[in-house]
Amino acid sequence: METIFGILLLVAIGLALIGVEFYMPGFVLATVGIILLLTADFVCLTHYGSGWAAGLFVAEVVLAILTGYVVIKTIPQSAAGKRMILSHEQNNVSAAAQAPELVGAEGIAQTTLRPSGMAEIDGKRLDVVAESDMIDRGSAIQVIAVEGSRIIVRKV
Repeated sequence: METIFGILLLVAIGLALIGVEFYMPGFVLATVGIILLLTADFVCLTHYGSGWAAGLFVAEVVLAILTGYVVIKTIPQSAAGKRMILSHEQNNVSAAAQAPELVGAEGIAQTTLRPSGMAEIDGKRLDVVAESDMIDRGSAIQVIAVEGSRIIVRKV
């Protein structure tokens, strides 16, 4: 009886890891989940025979597909899913397209620039690169150049 609970525990943890993998990319958790499912199959094979092991394998495949479907359908509506998934549209206007007119504009470093970070310039939050050295958060800065998509700033 303990073997059955062990098998069920391996299957449950394996399916949970596969479900989490849908939102935590890298295939590491899914690989561990698949290994746990195959371990459960092997334990079932050694204790109950090939018929039960084959049945368990088919059940695992069906449950894995069902887990994926449920996770994809339910997580985006949950509070955690809403924090993970972009909920507003992004427009096609990029900072680089507006950048040439920013030369000479002043702003405030929103993060420590070592040498890159975020700054608020003309009411917009932009990725910037410090000309030299580190610039502390909250320091006044000025845009001195734009090179492609890089906005280069210096401390005022």
